[in-house]
Amino acid sequence: MSIHVGIAAYGEGIQLLRLKYGDKEMWNGSLTAAETFSIAQRSLFGGLKKEGGVAGLAWWLPGDSSQTVPETLAKKLGLTTATCPGFRGLSSVFFTGNRGIDTSDGTVWGDIISQLRSVIGTKGFYWGANNPYLRKISARVRRPSIGLDPAIALIRMPDDSKNRPQYASNPSHMIYECLVNKHWGMGENPDLIDKTTFEACAQTLYNEQFGLNMIWTRQSEIGKFIGEILDHVQGALFVHPATGKHTLKLLRADYDVDQVPEINPSNATLSTFRRKAWGEISNEVVVTMSNSESGQEATVSAQDLAGIAAEGGVISSSKNYYGVTSQPLAIKLAERDLAAAVNPIATCDATVDRTFWDTVTSDVVTLSWPEYNIERIVFRVAEVTKNRSTVTLSLYEDIFGLDLASYLSPGDTEWINPSQPPTPASYYQMGTLPAYMMTSALELDSPADFVYPEVISSVVVGPDSDDDVSYNLVTYAADVNGTVSQTDIGTKSYKGTWAFLDALPAEATTTLADLPGLRGLVPEAGDFILIGTGPDEQTELCTVQSVTDGTYVLNRGMLDTVPQDWPIGSRAFVIPAMSTAEQNQAIGRRKSRPLRAASGERREGVARPEFPACGVGDFCEGFSQPFGRGFERDGSYRRSSREC
Repeated sequence: MSIHVGIAAYGEGIQLLRLKYGDKEMWNGSLTAAETFSIAQRSLFGGLKKEGGVAGLAWWLPGDSSQTVPETLAKKLGLTTATCPGFRGLSSVFFTGNRGIDTSDGTVWGDIISQLRSVIGTKGFYWGANNPYLRKISARVRRPSIGLDPAIALIRMPDDSKNRPQYASNPSHMIYECLVNKHWGMGENPDLIDKTTFEACAQTLYNEQFGLNMIWTRQSEIGKFIGEILDHVQGALFVHPATGKHTLKLLRADYDVDQVPEINPSNATLSTFRRKAWGEISNEVVVTMSNSESGQEATVSAQDLAGIAAEGGVISSSKNYYGVTSQPLAIKLAERDLAAAVNPIATCDATVDRTFWDTVTSDVVTLSWPEYNIERIVFRVAEVTKNRSTVTLSLYEDIFGLDLASYLSPGDTEWINPSQPPTPASYYQMGTLPAYMMTSALELDSPADFVYPEVISSVVVGPDSDDDVSYNLVTYAADVNGTVSQTDIGTKSYKGTWAFLDALPAEATTTLADLPGLRGLVPEAGDFILIGTGPDEQTELCTVQSVTDGTYVLNRGMLDTVPQDWPIGSRAFVIPAMSTAEQNQAIGRRKSRPLRAASGERREGVARPEFPACGVGDFCEGFSQPFGRGFERDGSYRRSSREC
């Protein structure tokens, strides 16, 4: 049976990548121009003894403005090339048999094969046997959005399980084309769009490897589709009052707190100030994504274990980011949303004077209000209402202004090596949190509020290869019958790690020209660096004071640690400012945390390997007994110690 299948509206550069019949792939490749190709998979569904397979010819018709239907296909419609519609503007595939059709490639063998097919081939396309129903026919196509810089219109994503390259569209390009396209978009005049802001956002998203795979249908409003893209990337699209042009802005930590305007009692009145209570906070975020190979939904989760301990259980929320097809990106979005959901964010309405006339949605301001003991807290604008002589701003506390809620720009995740099976985690450190981090994690006023001798354990794991994407943290739990089994407590992303190639002396400040062999997160100013593995007294905490042109300045011996002499090969871990803590454990207990790794490779029927437990010694009381600093008068250091 011959069938003409419509796929999508034509767009410049559209490519046909794969064809599926039911849930089986019957062809894969890459075609841009119109072309005819043969499909011969007669055993796709078990052969003649079961449900047959597929066989015949497929005619790829991309739908460009000069397209005409070949004479062979026109005859099947009872027309000629001159009288048959060209199906321009519509990308489609025409499935036919190969009887009586010349498919020669011009070679001698090609002519012989073509003649044989034309005599013994099928008249229509062979769609299987022993099944009265036609399965779903689907196609995978790719088209870059046009209008902005074409070099960053497509973003390289991790390869699939067959090591085939995967790409996704730049969200900024997608929004721009939705606005200006005159055939299916909003048909906006490009002169009324601030193209500079769109190009800047496109570059940021390209650097973040933030690509989306999405389909728009005419049944849905184009404005709603743009809103879904903005929800994925956490952005805002608005008409700027100063320019009158459509402006795109991403919600990122791209501002200088000292340069943003301040709202205080001298220029505003404040109303409806409130902060979320613990009962309104979620401590788990489940993100739904799309599997690019199967087309089915998949989920990843992120948990704040300190929040779970504080609230006495898991309070989950979910987000559907169906345009995301990369698991590493889905994990980052889950952690991004978790940072906003787990913190008791403050909200308020501020009525300000007309000096804020050009304030727009997503702008950043600082709030200083003595009545609420607030001094220069960073807020972001959710809504702007202009009155006769005042402006009302609806504000919410910005997560990038919170000490424990800022997160890193994704590092360089360009795919280089083919996918590898998961391997045991080799680089990890498990210990106890210092009092400062412990207090911040549980939103306490001071370390004295924590009940002695409870501590919070911390887990830091670094990737063994560039292909590692995540690991599952597992604990042991007993059921009602006393049977002990492993319980999965969340999927985590790897932290950055490297080993020193030179010895590191004990000093107050250290400058590193590079981080040799760094894998995972790249440190930024404000992050912590954990040096050493083993018991707490054999580790050191540093902070990244500044990063300039690849040079890192570290403040050594922070919190309850002191600077130490580190030999060549010492391991270091990057701990971003936004991190989650492990559950509470009493002093003197031994705990095991098995780590189950996952890489970019996904194969049916292959179980994830289970790795030996990471043994943790007795947790020490260091959080309540910080190191004595032990400074000498001449400025040198004296190593102090503590019992554990």
